[in-house]
Amino acid sequence: LSKTGKLPEILAMPFGILAIIQAVLIFLFTERKSGLAGRIGGGVFGLFGAVFYFGDILSYVRLMALGMVTAGLGMAVNILVKLLIDIPYVGWLLAAVMFVVGHLFNLAMSTLSAFVHSLRLQFVEFFPKFMEGGGKDFIPLKKKYKHVLVTQSEKSD
Repeated sequence: LSKTGKLPEILAMPFGILAIIQAVLIFLFTERKSGLAGRIGGGVFGLFGAVFYFGDILSYVRLMALGMVTAGLGMAVNILVKLLIDIPYVGWLLAAVMFVVGHLFNLAMSTLSAFVHSLRLQFVEFFPKFMEGGGKDFIPLKKKYKHVLVTQSEKSD
């Protein structure tokens, strides 16, 4: 990448051509066993599905962003500590409290966010791609009878 953050023009054309070739290949060869209409429909669906893979990659990039935010928050706490330590008489005490509390808060938030986001990625985005539900529905605390035996009770007069 250039210093402006844009792709140089000399690379833009080949990458654009590669993207078009990939889209055409996905469109043509996603559904090979069907007729023409099935191939076109499967190709459109395949192109649509390719967009979701890009979205999944961006979801994992979110974890990297959380790590970067953790580093930034740690740096901000350190800057606040440097500012507090210059206060006469009580600066060292305030700086020590800010250092411990700030970094403990940062550690707790980063641990919680990494855990929650990883769990969401696994259960919401990763599992549905490979897991098929099956078996019986779970219905807790409910009796289910297969057979009912009806008996006649004796009446006492």
